Amino acid sequence: MALNHLCTRYSTCHYIEHVVAQVSRWQMHSLVFLSNLTNIFLYASETWTLRKVDIQRLESYEMWIWRRLMKISWTEHRSNQDVLDMVDENRSLMSTIRQRQKNWLGHVLRS
Repeated sequence: MALNHLCTRYSTCHYIEHVVAQVSRWQMHSLVFLSNLTNIFLYASETWTLRKVDIQRLESYEMWIWRRLMKISWTEHRSNQDVLDMVDENRSLMSTIRQRQKNWLGHVLRS
């Protein structure tokens, strides 16, 4: 009942408590990452010119985020595929950037 002060109706509070109880910590963090951090990080990515070095850094950043969310130390020597299997995700940062670039190009060509 810790969320009662945030809610105006009991049914809303009950639903929020139910959802929070169902979702594990890393799932909640991954939802926050996917919904907020990627949008902030990818601001204006439609206009970026990506070199090979930039792509490698973006992929490294994505894996760094997943490792931080799972609290995996660099000394554990886990492969990137192991980390992705643990969080049940695929690499999606570069595909998101490419999709945004295609959408932006479509808007530019139409005008």
